[in-house]
Amino acid sequence: MMKKPRRNQVEAADASVRLLTLPASGLVPPQGLRCQLRAATGAGKSLTAVHIAERLRSERTLVLVPSLPLLEQTVAVWRREGHGGRMVGLCSLTGYEQPVGLRCTTDPAELVKLTAGLKRVTVFATYASVGLGHLEEAHQMGLPAFSLAVVDEAHRVSGQAGRPWAAILDNTRILANRRLFMTATARVWALSERDRERAAEAGVEAAELIASMDDEELFGPIAHDYPLGQAIADGVIAPYRIVCVDVADPVLQGMEQRGADVRSVEYRGARLAALQTALLSACAEWDLFRTLSFHHLVAEARAMSTGLSGVARTLWEQDPALHPNPELVGTTWLEADHTPAQRRAALEEFTELVRRSDGLRLLRHVLASVKTLSEGVDTFACDSVFFADVRGSMVDLVQAVGRALRTTPDSGKIATIVVPVLLAAGESSEDLLTSKAYDGLAKVLLALRAHDEAAVERLALPQSETRPEREPRHSGELDEVRSAGGEERLLSFSTERDPAVIAAFVRTRVLEPEKEEFRRGLEELAAYRKAFGDAKVPYAYRAPSGHRLGAWVADQRRYKAAAILDDKRIAELDELGMVWSAFDTAFTDNLTAVAGYAAEHGHACPPNDAVWDGRPVGTILKNWRTAQRRTETLQLRAEAGETDLDWTGAFPADRKAAVDAIDPGWCPAWSVEWQRCFTLAWRYTTDGGELVGSAPGTVVVQGEDLSGWARAQQTGWDKLGPAQQWMCEHVLGLAPLEPEELPAPKVPHAAKEKRNLAAAAQYREREGHLNVPRQHKEPLQLADGTTVEISLGLFIANSRNRRHTIPHTRHERLTELGMRWE
Repeated sequence: MMKKPRRNQVEAADASVRLLTLPASGLVPPQGLRCQLRAATGAGKSLTAVHIAERLRSERTLVLVPSLPLLEQTVAVWRREGHGGRMVGLCSLTGYEQPVGLRCTTDPAELVKLTAGLKRVTVFATYASVGLGHLEEAHQMGLPAFSLAVVDEAHRVSGQAGRPWAAILDNTRILANRRLFMTATARVWALSERDRERAAEAGVEAAELIASMDDEELFGPIAHDYPLGQAIADGVIAPYRIVCVDVADPVLQGMEQRGADVRSVEYRGARLAALQTALLSACAEWDLFRTLSFHHLVAEARAMSTGLSGVARTLWEQDPALHPNPELVGTTWLEADHTPAQRRAALEEFTELVRRSDGLRLLRHVLASVKTLSEGVDTFACDSVFFADVRGSMVDLVQAVGRALRTTPDSGKIATIVVPVLLAAGESSEDLLTSKAYDGLAKVLLALRAHDEAAVERLALPQSETRPEREPRHSGELDEVRSAGGEERLLSFSTERDPAVIAAFVRTRVLEPEKEEFRRGLEELAAYRKAFGDAKVPYAYRAPSGHRLGAWVADQRRYKAAAILDDKRIAELDELGMVWSAFDTAFTDNLTAVAGYAAEHGHACPPNDAVWDGRPVGTILKNWRTAQRRTETLQLRAEAGETDLDWTGAFPADRKAAVDAIDPGWCPAWSVEWQRCFTLAWRYTTDGGELVGSAPGTVVVQGEDLSGWARAQQTGWDKLGPAQQWMCEHVLGLAPLEPEELPAPKVPHAAKEKRNLAAAAQYREREGHLNVPRQHKEPLQLADGTTVEISLGLFIANSRNRRHTIPHTRHERLTELGMRWE
């Protein structure tokens, strides 16, 4: 029986059905019918989609979701609502991982077979299946058009139109009569001048290069919009509060004063320890029971969980009146590599507050992850989120906050967003307006403002207090736990703040941050022009004050290209001699993504398929290297006296300088893979690691087997160039192996074939037949007197299975030896 929808769901379904109903002629337009359903996270979009499908009498329905956890959850909703017919999954779930009643496959041919001839069928697919072309290939094999395609978290398919999963927007690739795009965080994209230039070069309309959710031809009109503030007012999702926890950790501050590398293992470890203390302190101070902790790296999510118990014990011993017995604090982590069963087990313990290992009732539980639970997944029991890293886009932040906003009727739940503030040495709570420690808080408020504008803007009015009175806490005994009292405010701090300062912070760093930043940028640009005589600021340039003037100038170019820079500011920049075309906006955006990748990974030599902040940095850098190498070739030819050279596609010197400032080794004379491994090995040994003598597979960093790579350099020393040999020897401490240490040379294919046939003849002569067990290994003495073991059983089995494709000479020889081919 279908669940009765709420008023907002009824209104959304009514509006969507009106827009998705076929015209009286019954003819479907070439692009199909399309519309958008925008609703706050947790407002029940999945349930609404089921009702829309039922009212449209959709016989062949496609439901597209971004992740496997959300796919499992969505299947459960559609099944619970009684949606009939066969359900098929186009995803990587196998065996016991598959939800009950869902047959999963990644084979397009099998998908066609499973859905053929059925009156009603629903296909649940992941974005990955679209990106890999499985769905498109199935259509080419005869899969009929879908009656309705439901695209959940549809902001994922916006952006560059060339993204793999943007195929769902093209009705010639994925066939559907109707498309329903659902999201809580719609994305609108601007078109840059570079996009227009690319379009002109290709002879296409500029709009074809970008997919923005305000484009009704691609996404359809907005059928219904149900914003966050309205959903909270209606009681559909929980109201929220933001809690800032000040962290003045002397160990972390000491490392910063000594100039420690913020990417080093030691610094990240000290930072994580400070965050663990902040998290548990917030849980104790604000009576938080189920907290999702979001991280930027899987390793740090894992470390947060594994080290939390020790920190909980230390805090309990220091203040048992505030902190509970550590036995009552549960913790685990989730990552993409976990199986569906592991995810379900972790979420069950998190929800029920019962430790699976011993059945102990817990007081609170912390579940750490990166993005495994950040989008679409229901976590009704969660009462708080903790931002260990305030990174990612505004969309990512709102999606993460949404995990705590989900609620059940009349629960009285208030979701808590915990933002740690890591104060630098000498900083205090009085530095709210100037300290970089509050950048994370400003970013969270900016993200929320886009979806709950009125609530955040009220913060610009001075509050009467910044921290409500708290009732006494439990003493740490298992049965002495009391809830917090006092009226909750939207923004609170762990230490008292001046209400006027908070209001000024919200005005200058959230509501109007660009005004102050723009004035400072103008001042720095004027100083640069005075010092250098022009306004051609390199992207990587930092002013003496530390201001990233190059990045700021690039931002102004991008804003102008997107037509969002007002005339007054353009005039002020023109007065200073602003050079608008020094970098095109596309290059600036790409450079920003490359800089972000390099800052996190320590190099700008990513794999070709690497993506950072939604941009394919691997492909970007590959193209830049191609252009730079072409430039170097042209320069050599020009130096040799050639004229009339075609410099099309060359890499400008100012762009090269900008990338060099990020990583001088981004365009090596040897392979990028070699340079990446060398850089990672250098960082590993610099941090105290040892590669010499380590067995292959024992040292793996960023997916690279550094121990195996180091061994390969030693065994293949003569294949290295002089510069590579010097780098290995003097930087990494590697040396070529002695002749007796080198592995035996590989046996040529012809020699292997000869040995296999000789072993077969020897076996036949001894046993009288060639019925060799598959696992049998035949000792064979070679001409030099050494003995080797031949996997004869495997050779015979493979030859029999591939009898139609093996070499003719092998077939003849085995036949002579009495081989039974059937």
